[in-house]
Parts: sequence; structure tokens; C-alpha cells
Amino acid sequence: MKASFATGEKTLYRGRFLALNLIDYTDQDGVERSWESAVRTPPTPAVMVLPIIKPDNEIVIIRQFRPPTKRYVWETPAGLIDPGEDPAHAALRELAEETGFSGKLLKILPPTFSSSGLSGESVYMAFAEINGLEYPPERQLTTDFDESENISTHRVKLSELNTFLLEAIDRGDGVDSKLLLFSEIYNSDR
Repeated sequence: MKASFATGEKTLYRGRFLALNLIDYTDQDGVERSWESAVRTPPTPAVMVLPIIKPDNEIVIIRQFRPPTKRYVWETPAGLIDPGEDPAHAALRELAEETGFSGKLLKILPPTFSSSGLSGESVYMAFAEINGLEYPPERQLTTDFDESENISTHRVKLSELNTFLLEAIDRGDGVDSKLLLFSEIYNSDR
């Protein structure tokens, strides 16, 4: 099988955080083509965290307004990795900033792409465990997210997550595709 390869790239528009680039490439048949792509400026990898509270078997998820979707979206804590920061540290930092929880990092996966038809942004997926004995449901948590973020934190039983997310969609909210996929897989294993 012949390979496709990029031959050039130019910026069509550059904003404060994003740019729209035109990527020229040659496809597997030798045909020259172009593709529009959104990129972060500067290119920065991201991290998302799947935090599970044990022994409660709850997941910590957040709901925040996402302007590109024009709605609130249910997702896991996530954010950009700061320059010089390793993905593991960024995962625990984002968990604390967005939810007020601290936990133990169990595993971090290599970077993958969540919307490769739109962007080359890579995302590290991290798994964290939170000690439920340290965080009873009535405990007030302190968050430290950016002033432009409108985030609320929620604890949901893993056994109820799939139904919870599908009902949120029915009410008009959005759901991060990775979180819904996780809930479907978790639900099918039951």
C-alpha cells in the first residue's frame, strides 16, 4: 500500500489561541490535495483524567459551557499541558483545579487524537483513583479554574453513568464522546 504524506502547510488565520491552517498533501494515489485544520497556538498537547472514587465506585465528571458547541457539555476534567510540564503532573493539576479533588495517578496512556479530521491536537488519557474516605459527599471542595470557565463538579455512580449521560443529551446538553464511550463499555460489561 502506498503512503500519503504532507508536502506543505500555510496559516490562513491566526487568533489568540487557535489558527486555521491549510495542509497540502499527496494521497496514496499520488494526487495532490489540501485539508483545512485547526491548531492550537502554540501547538500544545492536552490531558484528560478519568477519576474514580473508591470504594464508592463513583466517577467525577464536570459540566461546563463550551462555546463551540453552544451548550453545556459533560466531560471529565481536562486541560492543556503547560510548557515543561509532564502529562502526569498536568493530569493531577487539572483534576485539582477543576474539581477540588486530589488523587493517585494509576495510569497514563500515550497521546492519541480525539478529532483527527479537524485537528492534530494530541490528548493523554489518565486514570486516577480518589480515596472516597477523604472526600465524603458533603465535603466542600475548593477549585481554581480560570475565570472564563463555568464548571460544576458532579459525582455519579459508575453503574448509573450511561443513563445519566443519555438523559443529559435528551435535556439538550452535550457529552464528550470519550466519556460516553467509556460509559457504554462499562455498562456493557455489567
